[in-house]
Amino acid sequence: LTVSPQSGEKIGGTAANVFSQSFSVWFKAKNVAHTEPQIIWEVGGNTAAQAAFVSRSMLYYTSYDNSGDQANEQEVVSSSITSSKWYHAAGVYAKGTSSLWLDGRRVDYKENYSKNSYALTYTGRMGVGACYNDIRLVSNNENPYSATTYDTGQLPFTGSIDEFRIYYG
Repeated sequence: LTVSPQSGEKIGGTAANVFSQSFSVWFKAKNVAHTEPQIIWEVGGNTAAQAAFVSRSMLYYTSYDNSGDQANEQEVVSSSITSSKWYHAAGVYAKGTSSLWLDGRRVDYKENYSKNSYALTYTGRMGVGACYNDIRLVSNNENPYSATTYDTGQLPFTGSIDEFRIYYG
């Protein structure tokens, strides 16, 4: 799959309140050891977002929302992955709980996202294979307020992405 970040899709018009969503994807990274994230997919913007990316030989699935009174983030991470190998990944965010699956096995799980409504409220477009618009990627317990903002076309995925699906509820 070759995807241009300019092919992003806007979710829910001007803003989307996401109480649950899941994704499924096959991916093979050429080099998983990059310290910069390699975007599989991302959606959102500066104040709230979700993303799946490869960095530091691991797969990350993150959600954050700092549109309210406090910054909230949730991150689930796989065990070590290797370069040039196909993996099937799936992630679920549902009412404040995130889980990450790799090759049919749950590898991480976090409960009790601290927002009262559990909704992630974001605008912006979706990027597949690179960033679209502006996104903050929270990893290694960074505070979303201080995380770096990436722009369109940045953090490209080096490898292959196949059978990507995303579901919102």
